[in-house]
Amino acid sequence: QVAPDDHVGFVIGIDQEKELIRIQTKRGPISLKVTENTELLFPGLHEGPAFDIDPEKFESNVKGKMVRISSRGGKVDHIAPIR
Repeated sequence: QVAPDDHVGFVIGIDQEKELIRIQTKRGPISLKVTENTELLFPGLHEGPAFDIDPEKFESNVKGKMVRISSRGGKVDHIAPIR
C-alpha cells in the first residue's frame, strides 16, 4: 500500500492524449496520470469518475483554479477545488 501524496497548485491544463492533468505547484509544474479510478469532487460541475466528464469542459472550468490532488504512485485518486 502506497501512502497518498497531496499536491496543491493551479491547474495549467489537461493533456487528453496522455491522460494527464498538469498543475503548477510551489516547487514547479507537475503532471499526474488520470485513470478510470480518478474521482472529481467539484460540486456544481462534476462529482464522480473523471472519465464521465468531457475533458475540454472540465479544463475550461478549472484552468487557473487552485486544486488539491491526492495521488498514489503518480496516479490521481481524486481532485478537489480549494475554496
